[in-house]
Amino acid sequence: MLLVIGLIVGLVAGVAAGYFARHRQGLAKIGSAEARAHVVIAEAGREAETNKRGVIVRAQDEALRLRQEVEEELKTRRSDVDKRESRAEQREEQLEKRDHGLDDREAELGKAAGRLEQTAAELQAARERTEQDREEVDRALQRVAGMSAAEAKASLMRRLEEDAKRDAMALVRDLETKAREEAEQRARRIVTLAIQRLASEQTTESSVSVLSIPNEEMKGRIIGREGRNIRAFEAATGVNIIIDDTPEAVLLSCFDPVRREIGRITLEKLVSDGRIHPARIEEMAERARSEVEEEVHRAGEEAILDVGITDIHPELLRVLGRLKYRTSYGQNVLKHLVETSHIAGMLGAELGMNRD
Repeated sequence: MLLVIGLIVGLVAGVAAGYFARHRQGLAKIGSAEARAHVVIAEAGREAETNKRGVIVRAQDEALRLRQEVEEELKTRRSDVDKRESRAEQREEQLEKRDHGLDDREAELGKAAGRLEQTAAELQAARERTEQDREEVDRALQRVAGMSAAEAKASLMRRLEEDAKRDAMALVRDLETKAREEAEQRARRIVTLAIQRLASEQTTESSVSVLSIPNEEMKGRIIGREGRNIRAFEAATGVNIIIDDTPEAVLLSCFDPVRREIGRITLEKLVSDGRIHPARIEEMAERARSEVEEEVHRAGEEAILDVGITDIHPELLRVLGRLKYRTSYGQNVLKHLVETSHIAGMLGAELGMNRD
């Protein structure tokens, strides 16, 4: 009996000892797994941080490169605009000098006219004195020669006839001079009245147009990735886009005013629509080109109707309409042509001619 009890107690003790041994081994394995997990997590965090920094550095380098390219392009275009403005200012200075020269010449002509009038008055006074001297000489000759009355009368008649011819010639010259002066005065008056009766609009335009945009973020959308939108716009319209530090505005540069107007309308539509990409740019450029062609045709028709012309070749009408977008010496060329036509009609009417 005691032997059985001892065996049972030993069996229970062995089972308990095995249980505690396995429990201790399980706890050790759990601790080891947790340690390895912490190591793996730490290494993964360090690797992710390293990759993140690399991506940020590459992105910053790419942004810096794009910014430098855009700044170089803007600097080049800004230099071109400055050169064009400098040439325009030089041309304006030359025109001002020319105007001053004309004013000085007109003043000199006025002074010369005054001197001529004074000289004419002096000549008239000298002529009168000469006539008085001649009469005194005639009377002296009659007294000295002792001519008869008939002889004296005949001699006097011959002298009077000669004097009358000289006076007549002088009178004719005076009349011709006065007639010429009156004709010049009347011509100036007619031209002045014709110009005063016609009001014309003076405008000054350059080769650059300014387009307002809603915000600065729109500039980036206009440029596009690596400038592809700008390149597509310039290829579709032939107009250069200049983006500088001007707030909420971009510049359009082109020496052809018709193409510059097409570019302005195209960019205006793109900004209003909000979708800016190469395909959309080409579509809007075609629409703008159609609108400008319609406006050119309409401007040509209005101009010929304004001056009373009804029969004109369609191609000539198109060329005439394109002049709406051109200026010369600060004045719109198409308006100047219409103005010149009206002045010619007024001059013809003043001269009694058929203005039609």
